[in-house]
Amino acid sequence: MKKFMIGTVMLLAISQTVNLSQSFAFGTTEAEVAADHLNVRCVDSMSSPAIGTVRKGERLSILSERNGWAQIDFHGKTGWVSAVYLSKRESAPDNKRASFATVTGDDVRMRTTPDLHSAVLGTIEEHEKVNVLKTKSDWWYVRTKNGAEGWVSAQYLKPKEAGISDVLPNRTWNGNEAVKNGIKGKRIVLDPGHGGGDTGAKGANHSSLESVLTLRTALLAAEKLRAAGAIVVMTRMSDQYFSLANRVFQSESVFADAFISIHYNSSLKPDVRGLSTFYNKPFDKELAQSIQDSILDHRTNLEDRGVQFGDYYVIRENQRPAVLVELGFLSNQHDEFQAETDIFQENAANGLADGLKVYFDSN
Repeated sequence: MKKFMIGTVMLLAISQTVNLSQSFAFGTTEAEVAADHLNVRCVDSMSSPAIGTVRKGERLSILSERNGWAQIDFHGKTGWVSAVYLSKRESAPDNKRASFATVTGDDVRMRTTPDLHSAVLGTIEEHEKVNVLKTKSDWWYVRTKNGAEGWVSAQYLKPKEAGISDVLPNRTWNGNEAVKNGIKGKRIVLDPGHGGGDTGAKGANHSSLESVLTLRTALLAAEKLRAAGAIVVMTRMSDQYFSLANRVFQSESVFADAFISIHYNSSLKPDVRGLSTFYNKPFDKELAQSIQDSILDHRTNLEDRGVQFGDYYVIRENQRPAVLVELGFLSNQHDEFQAETDIFQENAANGLADGLKVYFDSN
């Protein structure tokens, strides 16, 4: 009897794995959680430790799929969930949702799938403007002015999205615009985490949405940084979703002096609370420490969880100075409550801005 049940379960798992390629087909980038609670794991294995959970009805951005597992964007880093418990959400091309980009290479190839070995559909001339309908890792699915659609390597595209059109790309960057020391003229990229269908963490008590709070904090910090003379670029200015690769691209395109990704954390343990600032490269640790100390000094009433190494995509793949800040835990009653208040948002924004000032005064 046990052997029969095991065999049945295996056949079911195999059948659902096979159906995965149909469920997350060419035109799909989002999925919805169908289970009440679904573990997010480090790698695509049931034996891998869980790094968090997602709840029924949450919309997830699918980065890739393999062997019955879906790789997702989870609070700024990647995780894996069983695709069996996901239902697809079609994301058909829609000009109203599309962003735009300009082709930066000559005769750039457009392919059938996001792979250098896939068939070439045609080429796009340099300087042509295209609609970006969706992204997958370092590939963008675009529509040309003639209506042709296909995948193009993101390295040959310059996006025109929130914030990015307001500054010059790095190839025309004049270092004389910034003074050697101090924040005046420095290019700061603020990255409000999540956005659009990716709401991020959800508050356990008041259902606060991380994507709303990160944008609120970033907009306040941007005002204060501009008042101090910094050039500020926002990776998003409204409730829109941009891929992690796109956010890194924006940072590198403007030759950012500092990239700050703003997030609010979550934990399965409701008593966990506090502020953390993450860096990925040793030379970014000083920047992380300056921001951590400054936020704590600005009466945010957050516990100090310290500066830590983090393997987050937006700081790992970023070639500019980059850190990621977690401004408390929305799963904790205290942290969620105060994150919603105007005084906390003001203090957190002042802490971010002043932390950057201190950093640039000494560098």
